[in-house]
Parts: sequence; C-alpha cells; structure tokens
Amino acid sequence: MELDELGIDIEAQNCLDQIQQESRTSADYDPSQGMTGEELHNFCKFLYSQIQSKDEEISRLTANIKELTDEVRLSRLQQQTYNDENKVVSASHSHKLDVVLQQLQETRQELTDTKRKLKTAETLLADAKEKNRQLEAEREKDAKERKDLENDIALLRSDLYSGTKSQLSGRSAEEVGANDGRDDFDGTDASLPEANRKDDVSSEANSDGEKSEKSQSGEPNNSSEDRDSSKGTPGTPTPKTIYHGPSRKGRTYNKHTVGTPIINKCDLSHLPEGVTYHIKKNPKKVLHTITKVEEHWFEEVVLTYPDGHKETYFMPQENDKDGYLYDEIVPGTHVTSDFLTEETSNMYDMACPAYREVKNRLSEMGLKTHRQNLANYADKGYEILKLVLPALKDRALAPGSNVNVDETWERFQTHFGHRKTYMWCLF
Repeated sequence: MELDELGIDIEAQNCLDQIQQESRTSADYDPSQGMTGEELHNFCKFLYSQIQSKDEEISRLTANIKELTDEVRLSRLQQQTYNDENKVVSASHSHKLDVVLQQLQETRQELTDTKRKLKTAETLLADAKEKNRQLEAEREKDAKERKDLENDIALLRSDLYSGTKSQLSGRSAEEVGANDGRDDFDGTDASLPEANRKDDVSSEANSDGEKSEKSQSGEPNNSSEDRDSSKGTPGTPTPKTIYHGPSRKGRTYNKHTVGTPIINKCDLSHLPEGVTYHIKKNPKKVLHTITKVEEHWFEEVVLTYPDGHKETYFMPQENDKDGYLYDEIVPGTHVTSDFLTEETSNMYDMACPAYREVKNRLSEMGLKTHRQNLANYADKGYEILKLVLPALKDRALAPGSNVNVDETWERFQTHFGHRKTYMWCLF
C-alpha cells in the first residue's frame, strides 16, 4: 500500500513538474488534458496536500514573521525608551553641567573680586602701617619731649624746694659733696647773711672776744682752717660731715644680716710661684637667694614576705645626700613638707593667690601645675595637722602649766569677700 502511494506521489510530482514546465512555455496549457478520472482524482488530492503543506509552511512563516515583528517592535520600543531615558539623563547632565559652569563662572568672578579686594586691603594695610609708623615716630617724639619737660619740671621743682641739688647731679662724684646745695643757717644770727643780721657789730665783737679767750686759756680753736690743718694734708679743706637732722636722733642703722654665713675660703694651692699674699681681714659679703623646685625620682623596692603581704621601701645609698626627702613626703601627695610649708605660707601668710603662685613663681622655676593641686596639698596638710592638735592641747593643758589666753581678731577671705572673725589664742 505504501509503495502504491509512493508511486502515486512520484507520478503526481512528475506531472506537477511537467505542468509547471509547460505552464512557463504556454499560458493556455491545460494540465488535466489526457488524464483519466482516477489520475485526475489523485492529482487533485496531491495538489490539495501540497496546498495544505504550503498553507502550514505559510502559517509557520507567518508566525515566525509575527514573532520577529513583535521582537522588532519590542526592540524598537526598548530602543525608544532607552533613547528617551538617555535624552532625560543627557538633559539632566546638561542642566547640571550648565549649573556647574555657571557656578564656576560665579566663582571666577568672586575670585576676581576677592583678589581685587585683597589688593585693596593690602594697599590699605600698607597705608595703615605707614600711618602707624608715622604715629609711632610722633609718639616717640612726644614721649621724648614729655620726658624732657618732666625733667625740666623736676629740675624747677628741685630748684624751688630743695636748693641746687638737682643742678649738681650732673657733676662727678668727686665734685658733689654731701652738703652741697645746703645753706649754712644753724639757728644763730651769725649764720645769717650780713644784710639780715640783727646786730652785726655785737656779733663780731663777741666772736673776737671768744677767740681771744680760747687762745689765752690754751683751748684749741675749732675753726675750719684748724680742722683742715689737723686732718689730712695741711691747707687742704676736708668735706663737711653729713647732716643729721632731728629725725636721726636716737636712731640706729640696722645692717642687713642673714644669720650664719657660708664661708668660702680660697684655695691657696693655685697661687703662682714667687708671689706674696695676704688675706683680707674682712671678707667680701655677698647675698644670694636660692628658690627652686627639684624633682627627685626614688627607686622603690617591693618586698614580698613568706606570708604573702607586700611592703614598699626605699633604701638610699651611702653617697645619696637627698635620700632623706623620701621620708619628708606628705602622705597622699608627691611633695615634701618643706614645699607644702612654703606654699601655705605664701598663700595664707603672704596673701599670694594660688593662681599667681602657679602662673608666676612656680612656672618661672619650671613647674607646670594647676592651682587646684595647691589647694589639694593644703587639704592634705590640714588633715595631718589635725592629728597634732590633741597632743598640743594635752601638753598645753597639762597639770601645773601656765596658760595664757587672749582674744584677737583675724581678717580672712571667703567667696563673698573679706570677713572678720575672732579667735582665742592659747600659748
């Protein structure tokens, strides 16, 4: 059966090919001419099957074309969307770029204005410096003139109230005497000028009579010439003694003394050979103040005993002259008792504020600290002194002791100002 169908299909295909070939040559060709009814029937069936296959192929091609059309349309739509988005992004970027360019232009303009203002400011500054220099020169000139005027005024006042002492200040030390510029008035008529004497003749007669009496009695004449001849070179006048007014009567000159001096002897082994020497009787006295803050580091040893407890010690070496300071540390601080005593005395006895102690005195000695630390040190010292008060009280109030009590007042400073309080001092 299959072979028959295959033969029919081959025959129909041959007929179709023949028909197509003949149809190309002749437009009036009739394909059914010479065919029997069965052949015509098979040929129609073959044509129908070919038409169906062509329809299916056309349908498949149409579907493919439709899919391709949809894909092309979708791709075009996507491309359009992408183009629109690109246009929007491009427009946004263009807008931002325009804004940036505008800002850059404004910045350049502001920079130009700033440079111009800076140049103007530099010019004004140079003018101000020049004016300041001129004003400084005028101020120095005015200060110099003022100083000269003050000197002139001081000279005039000195001439008016204290004689010619200021006029003699420009002379050398050899020319200026202790009583230069002082008149010779001593309360008597003889010391007055001749025009102001009450009785010139009587005073001269009395003075001559006194001189004659002294010469007859053998008493020395205390005249200026005799004094000059008795002291120093004959004929050379000696300077007058320093005047001591009534304010100096009954008073003494208190020489400054420190206490036990520190003797610094000479090392005579350094003297060159062949020279003679002698040691002055009175040594040269020099006063020197030592005020400094030292920082000592003590190496501590932690001892662990068999029972487990630990103790910290410092064991000074034999040549350690400052090892005793370890025992002088105030408990709870890192300062010695001498440091705390001096700071407490400065703050409370000398009324020096802690701020001034920290910023001026201690900072000059190299100690950088805070004033609250000084207050904390004082609190620690107060806690230690409280432990001594009972012992002092027991000793002062011991049986048979002589107790003196006096009421006195003390002025102290608080946060609200200075106040006055009364204390009972026991001694």
